[in-house]
Amino acid sequence: MAEKVWVGIFRNNRLDRILLLPNDKEFYEGIVDTLYDEGAIPIDFQNFGEFRSDALLLEEGYYIDLEKITKDHFLDMFAEKILEDRCLSLDNPVISFGRSGKVEIDETKETPKFLMIESEDAIIFLPIKTRGIIRKKRLMEFGFFKKLSTGNQNVVHDINMGVPFPTTVCAIFNKLSQRLCVINNDDFESIIGTFERKKKKAIQNLELFESGELTVGVEEYRVTFCNLSNIKNEVLESKRLTTRLGIYDSKKSFPIKKIKQAMWKLPEELRIKFDDKGKFIEVNSINKKTFIGILHNSIVERVLSGEVEVL
Repeated sequence: MAEKVWVGIFRNNRLDRILLLPNDKEFYEGIVDTLYDEGAIPIDFQNFGEFRSDALLLEEGYYIDLEKITKDHFLDMFAEKILEDRCLSLDNPVISFGRSGKVEIDETKETPKFLMIESEDAIIFLPIKTRGIIRKKRLMEFGFFKKLSTGNQNVVHDINMGVPFPTTVCAIFNKLSQRLCVINNDDFESIIGTFERKKKKAIQNLELFESGELTVGVEEYRVTFCNLSNIKNEVLESKRLTTRLGIYDSKKSFPIKKIKQAMWKLPEELRIKFDDKGKFIEVNSINKKTFIGILHNSIVERVLSGEVEVL
């Protein structure tokens, strides 16, 4: 049974604070059991590998033990304020990540983005979709949330601050083993705010490639972009491309010869052409996914092995 339920509040696209919700036993009763029954929480986490940068790159689930989240880790503040013992307390109804410590929510500037359900042995994280289809579900009730029923038919509602109770779990922290298991990277990073930093880093990396400060392959081929402005916008519209660019490590790169071998495994229209004399490649809106993919050795290896056919 859920002991406490918290809501994460975003302001200016950043996690600002987490608020403890009033204890509505009638509403919360059976929530955790229902999530398990509906398969929202995996019973077996054996297929989840230990955290590594490739887990974010390849969109795989992962686990990480609390003791492994050291200073400067991207989960450092998250662990310090939420996962460590006695962080979630009835005596501390507001956990602040920004400047605001308010209990009240400004409906014009702030948005509830996720719920945390705390049970006796776990903390469960559920992303909130603020617009959606209501199918005879109760809504969270905390101030501006109302309990609604739409009857027998599916009805699309444009709701300002009321959303169905989320049933998608993106992560779960086991209090006993002190282990965080991330089921969905994209949703999890969205709720803790790290994705916003990746967006900035992705754009910065594109600009560094354009200026020549970043290059491709150990031979250091330069990159020429066709309409970089459009490519930037298209990258930001894709979580996958943003993540791949945002975590790019310029210290790791394959020889151009090996990257070329991977090119032949891809459809012709997606291939990148290499100018060996001038030592540069051309990137456009069509082959941008290929360009971003070949920046990572692990993706090149997967293409060469035949594990993936498109990027």
